[in-house]
Amino acid sequence: MLLALRLWLGKKLLGDVGSASPAGIRVSPRRWIKWCQPPEIEALEFVATNTTIPVPKVYQTHTHKGHLLVELEYVKGVPVMTAWWKLNEDQKRSLMKELGGYIRQLKSLKPPADFRISSTLGGPCRDTRVGQAPFGPFDNTEPFHACLRGQIPPDDPSFDEVVAKCHARQYKVRYTHGDLSILNILVHNRRISAIIDWECAG
Repeated sequence: MLLALRLWLGKKLLGDVGSASPAGIRVSPRRWIKWCQPPEIEALEFVATNTTIPVPKVYQTHTHKGHLLVELEYVKGVPVMTAWWKLNEDQKRSLMKELGGYIRQLKSLKPPADFRISSTLGGPCRDTRVGQAPFGPFDNTEPFHACLRGQIPPDDPSFDEVVAKCHARQYKVRYTHGDLSILNILVHNRRISAIIDWECAG
């Protein structure tokens, strides 16, 4: 009952956050509540503990009408796609250097679970480019690639030779955000204030 009241009051007084459906509702000047999936909470806590990457603080989780919600710190900032046009060349270079440092930190992380292609804690992957349903986890790249191809052999005529070449190569698997777009990097006072939307991380 209290959660429903907070959501109702937040929507009336402070409004929605994000443009997707919406992403969530602001419930106080410094907090908002977001509809989410477990992999996002795993990633936010893992990255906050093991890096200096700015991510919203996780306060608590809720269940509302059968859906998982997470209560997060509300971070000031606008998407980098909006801020970019107001920066001079030096400020743009500085921002890219800052982002590059955060990406290097991500690539250096060792996942807490045994090696596999998975969410942060070893569960199913999420990737909106593949679909809305979770998939995996995978013990190595071979079944992962097969899943991406819909279990169709890589030399099938329906694929370009680039697919077979890409899926045959060996490479190291690194921790990744999974959706590091210009919408998910927030900028405030010409610095990165937060990297958000970690549901595809792993």
